[in-house]
Amino acid sequence: MKTRLVTRVVFVTLLSTCALFGGGQCGPGPNGPVKTSGDGYSPVAANGSVETPSGSSMDPSSLTVTAGALAQAKPDNLGRFRIDANRLTTQLLSARTPAGDPYLMAIAITPSAEASLPLDTRTTAEALIFLSPAAVVSDPSLSNFVMTIIESMAETQQLAQVLSSKLASDPGVLSKDDPAVQEAVTRAVTRFVSKIDSAAEVTEFGRTDTVVSAFLAAKHWSEPAEVSSQQQQVQIENLIITPSTSQSGITLVATAIDANNYKIKVSNSKKRYVDAYLDEGTTTLGHAFLQSRKSLVS
Repeated sequence: MKTRLVTRVVFVTLLSTCALFGGGQCGPGPNGPVKTSGDGYSPVAANGSVETPSGSSMDPSSLTVTAGALAQAKPDNLGRFRIDANRLTTQLLSARTPAGDPYLMAIAITPSAEASLPLDTRTTAEALIFLSPAAVVSDPSLSNFVMTIIESMAETQQLAQVLSSKLASDPGVLSKDDPAVQEAVTRAVTRFVSKIDSAAEVTEFGRTDTVVSAFLAAKHWSEPAEVSSQQQQVQIENLIITPSTSQSGITLVATAIDANNYKIKVSNSKKRYVDAYLDEGTTTLGHAFLQSRKSLVS
């Protein structure tokens, strides 16, 4: 099942609301959103810049930049803007077209007044990978850990190059299921997961075991203890389930209706989405898309 890229964009925009990050109150005012500091929300005015892809006819001043859910700014014709960002947490910056399509993005982690917030195809590539359920976290220390890995990957630059080409001709491509973009995102996320799985590669980034363990725990990547061979298989009538215990957060339970018909329930307890298929040879007998039962970001 393909998930549109825009779904991820909307998801992390909601992630960045004042309410979710605690205490800050947001509401409309006569001149736009009014924000009040509170636990978990402390606005800081930061400078940013939008750089459109080479060959694009997009006028930067026609874009609307959003930080989190409500803070907005209009760039000038050179792409410069100033916007209130939350200096206490991780948030999405998004530049949207006049049609409302996400155009460029960036992940800002505890920005300061001195921070420069660029939005270009490179930061958009980094953001799309970060928005993957396998990577996205709100805790700043874990966000920095994730972004360090994403920034190091060759696949991130490859995705940026695909985005440069696509956005130059189609400003709304992130709202579509573009095969080239989807493939580049999938390849990058797969590489990110492989780096997390490799202790040697994670060590490259000078991160302590405590940070790595905290990320794995936050994403529910810790694997269950090994089970004995007697526990690894269960037979229900003519159906054999291997392994019989939950593996990587996936649990399968079967109830026999008769010797050749079964009611099968598959559940997902980890912080990611799962596509489950029941195959017999090359024939798919059933398919289900399983959403996470847990928050993907906390």
